Amino acid sequence: MEKYILITSGRGPKECNLAVQLVLERILAEADQYGVKIETVEVEKMDGLPSSIVLKLIGREIGVFRDRWLGTICWICQSPFRPNHRRKNWFVELKDWYPAKSAAKLNLKDVQFKAMRSSGAGDSM
Repeated sequence: MEKYILITSGRGPKECNLAVQLVLERILAEADQYGVKIETVEVEKMDGLPSSIVLKLIGREIGVFRDRWLGTICWICQSPFRPNHRRKNWFVELKDWYPAKSAAKLNLKDVQFKAMRSSGAGDSM
């Protein structure tokens, strides 16, 4: 059995990217206890730190292991990049991720462009 999870700091500051790296280290350390093998699928970096990481989890106990980590994590520490900064809470999100399926090819011959005009405030649903 295999599942994928995304660890991301979104558009957070550099401290949140550090939290992504630290959370990854904790996940890798804990995976052995659950007999879960982890493979890194994709990493997006900003300023030398990962802002998003996609992990592939393989094993029998991935459901229990994954459920322990899914959600928002608040990493609490003084900023190593801005020592006098008041903020100490840095947030990281872990959520399910699904590999992209190959997209169907779009043929421009199948697309129709039409100019339309309207008046008024529009439809408010």
